Amino acid sequence: MPSGIDAALKSLKADAMMPAPTKVNYNGFEPEKKKKPEITEATIDPSEIGLEKCQKIVKEQEFKIRKLKEKMAGIAPTKKNKAEIAAVKEQVEELQADGNYRAAMNYVRKVEEDERDKRRAEREKDDEEALVGGLGKKKGPTGPSEPAPKKQAASSAEVQEVAGDFDADAEVAAVVKSAVE
Repeated sequence: MPSGIDAALKSLKADAMMPAPTKVNYNGFEPEKKKKPEITEATIDPSEIGLEKCQKIVKEQEFKIRKLKEKMAGIAPTKKNKAEIAAVKEQVEELQADGNYRAAMNYVRKVEEDERDKRRAEREKDDEEALVGGLGKKKGPTGPSEPAPKKQAASSAEVQEVAGDFDADAEVAAVVKSAVE
């Protein structure tokens, strides 16, 4: 509900002269929120420098990131250390936003995925050839494909030992025997 002064200012059309309202919290004026670091443009061409060099770039950058994360984990999360933790987080985000690192990482992942796809295609081709060739089975470990023999005799002897002097009805024995078969 506007107060008398606000109403008087509105009637004088003095709103245009008033500054825009700013957000204020209990600690004073609200600071501007930090933006995430922008992803920089890559200055390298990953396909030109090769897979090994890209893997080296990725490995070095991930090592730096891991070291900073370990450092951040070692800092006690107190109010006193809050600024230091924020600074380390910002450094990690900057390392992750590096364009060369991202380009090299994407190239390495793409090459690895292509290799997996090639191997998968070769396996499927071999499996199809095996099936067409009349083998009937996929390649696998060689050896007996028969199921392991059941140990009926041993289990019935164990049951008799455990039962001891107990006399079982012939009907119960027949039901158990038919269930086992």
